Amino acid sequence: MLFIVTFFLIFGWKINLYLDISAITACALSIQYLILHKEQYHNLKNPNIIALFLLSLYSLIIVLSTGITDIFPISRAIRALIMLIASFSLYSLYKKHYRDPITKICEHIYLSIFVHSILMIIMYCSDSFRLFVYSFTHSSDYVNLFSSYLRGYRICGLTYGLSQTSVLQLFSLVLIPVIYKKITNKKIKNFLILSIAPIVISSMLSGRSGLFFSIFLLPLYLFLIIYYSNYNLNNKLAFLKKSLLIIISIIILFIISFKYLPSKFQYYTLTTSQEIFAVFQNKSETIKYIKDMYFLPNNLTTTIFGLGNYGRTPTFYLPSDAGWIKSIFAIGIIGNIFMLFPFIWGISKAFMLKDKLKEISFALIIIFLATIMLNCKELALLTRNQWTIQAIFLVILSNTKYKKDV
Repeated sequence: MLFIVTFFLIFGWKINLYLDISAITACALSIQYLILHKEQYHNLKNPNIIALFLLSLYSLIIVLSTGITDIFPISRAIRALIMLIASFSLYSLYKKHYRDPITKICEHIYLSIFVHSILMIIMYCSDSFRLFVYSFTHSSDYVNLFSSYLRGYRICGLTYGLSQTSVLQLFSLVLIPVIYKKITNKKIKNFLILSIAPIVISSMLSGRSGLFFSIFLLPLYLFLIIYYSNYNLNNKLAFLKKSLLIIISIIILFIISFKYLPSKFQYYTLTTSQEIFAVFQNKSETIKYIKDMYFLPNNLTTTIFGLGNYGRTPTFYLPSDAGWIKSIFAIGIIGNIFMLFPFIWGISKAFMLKDKLKEISFALIIIFLATIMLNCKELALLTRNQWTIQAIFLVILSNTKYKKDV
């Protein structure tokens, strides 16, 4: 049951412009938490809840003072706050039903992403199924209508993003060591390894960003695990060797899977993925496009305070997709500080807990870093699916003590 709740929190789709399953689930959990868990009201003093409350209040003031041209700054801040409160409620339910709630949450998040990856692959292979899914998610009302999306070359699944979904799918990869270490059943361990291939494929089906960031973040993840582990040199080398063998095995499985995928995977997905190598040669058209999106407001007041508009309304269009630029125009540097706070707090707290949480702490560092990096390309902080996972992990960090005997 908790797996289903977690899945709908992460991948709940929109019912209409104002309602979606993820938000409804979050509201239900939040109400349950506020009514039934009064003894845990001290969690409402959590620094991340305070930061998001201040962001919501600040966004409200800016939007009202600038003529209410865009309510998105208010709605996304409030939604992020509700999701964080809902995550406290969800975590309390996991603690109630499982002896090791942290590992079980990681398992359910991983399984949710895996199920979504299978859904995406089926949508990619079957036009009729893809159109069926999009008929009730109404993704065409929100996703940029590129020809690659319309023709089924890029798949967003139950989400409303392409690059964001690409990064989201790869969150699960850094959870593998966390789950693998706790599981003793060999069949489940083998399933974990085999499931990597469809997850990587699903990431590629939605965009190149996940693959691009993984080139930087996965080696960093392995480095953190190896460098800060308590293993001796031989054990560290054995871990590195095992990791390389797994990577090679996945590459082989990945290549074998080519013949079971439509031809468009090879002539479109793989071809467009090659632009990643162009980045390192400074020949990428995408990087040149992103560079042109970086500019600041003409006046210092807007830069500091914002103008209450993300630049996608009839009254104001901002010719930039970069997340940092959009949020500076909308809520200024002050609002950006509130918005970035949970991510910096999460990274620093995860690192401080590295001796107790082991692999989990490094996984969380990568998950928070990935979104901060993606925000350089598009608005990613506090955005739907990724934030749900990050909010859950912020609660885990908030409820984990420093002392090893606690």
